[in-house]
Amino acid sequence: MAPEIIKAVEMYTEKVDIWSLGIMMLEFAYGEPPYLNLPQTQVCYMILTMNPPELDAHKWSANMREFVKICLTKEPKERPSAEDLLNHEFLQDADNRMRG
Repeated sequence: MAPEIIKAVEMYTEKVDIWSLGIMMLEFAYGEPPYLNLPQTQVCYMILTMNPPELDAHKWSANMREFVKICLTKEPKERPSAEDLLNHEFLQDADNRMRG
């Protein structure tokens, strides 16, 4: 859940979906979402008070780690837009590899 939704300070926007994308990428990478075995109240507290989870530098590329990191920017006004993400090097590299 995005920090702004937990705090109930902002309406649902596309920035919530960007946060969710970052969390989903962590889930894809590790096979489960962060904090899976913790009570929901503790997870909400951790989202608000701790740095967001990150990908392991030994297993994932710098571009992918940066992409996830910016998706998980706590302040929604500073979180990238979908257009920003489409222009991120991580997706550009993936597109180039797909095109051969």
